[in-house]
Amino acid sequence: MAQSNKNRILNRVRGTGSGWSFSPRDFLDLGERSTIDSALHRLTQRGEVRRVIRGIYDYPRFSELLQHQLSPDTDQVARALARKFNWRIQPSGATALNLLGLSTQVPARAV
Repeated sequence: MAQSNKNRILNRVRGTGSGWSFSPRDFLDLGERSTIDSALHRLTQRGEVRRVIRGIYDYPRFSELLQHQLSPDTDQVARALARKFNWRIQPSGATALNLLGLSTQVPARAV
């Protein structure tokens, strides 16, 4: 029996783990854009995924300590935007050093 687009999208989202940000473009191999958009809309209404900005969604992380959903990861949102628009992004400065493990310095503002 064939799965619905909503279930296939949800399975892919859950398979990547919580905190993953994505756009409808990440699911175009599953069906037409209009069906993907409507499935994401239904998943958002049910609370399975969260709309971060127009065209970008995430699978929210839940904090057991705070008993609340955490904010979206800015790096994941940036990667989702890059995939959506076919951009190449590259960290620089203190962010690059931190990601490479060469420094413990963490930038105060993400650019």
